[in-house]
Amino acid sequence: MIRSQTSISLQISLSRQTGISLIEILMVVLIISVGMTATAKFQGDLLRAGATTQARTQALVHGQNAIEGLLINPSNGTNGHKNNIAGVSAAYDLLWEVSPFAGLSNTHQYTATVRWHDNQNQEQSIKLSTLLYIDFMQGGPGADDSVRIQATCDLFGC
Repeated sequence: MIRSQTSISLQISLSRQTGISLIEILMVVLIISVGMTATAKFQGDLLRAGATTQARTQALVHGQNAIEGLLINPSNGTNGHKNNIAGVSAAYDLLWEVSPFAGLSNTHQYTATVRWHDNQNQEQSIKLSTLLYIDFMQGGPGADDSVRIQATCDLFGC
C-alpha cells in the first residue's frame, strides 16, 4: 500500500509544473521582435511622409508668394522665373506667367508653377492660378456709368 501512495504523489507532482519553459520564452521573444520591426517600419514611413508634406508645403508657399507679389503690384505683371530656391528638404524652381483671360476685358490670369525633386529623385510640381479683374466699378481710373455697365455685362452677361 505504501507503493501506491508514492506513485500517486509522484504523478501529482509531475503534473504541477512551475516556471516558464524555453519554448514559451522563445515565443514571447518572437512576438516582441515582430512588433518592434513593424513599429520601426511604420516610423520610417512616417518620416518619409513628413518630408514629402514639408516639401509640398514649401512649394505652395513659394507659389503663393509669387502670385501675391503680382496681385499687389499688377504693373509688374510680366513672365519670369527663379531657379534653385533653397528649401529645407529640396531646391525649388519657380515659373510665373501673366496672360490675358479670354472672355473678360481688363482681366489677367496669373499662374505660378513650382517644381522640385523629392527624396526619391522624382520630379514633383504644383500649379497655382488666379484671376485679377481691374474693377472700374470701385472707382478706378475712368470709372463712369458706361464703364460700370460694361464691366457688369462682362461679368454677368447682358
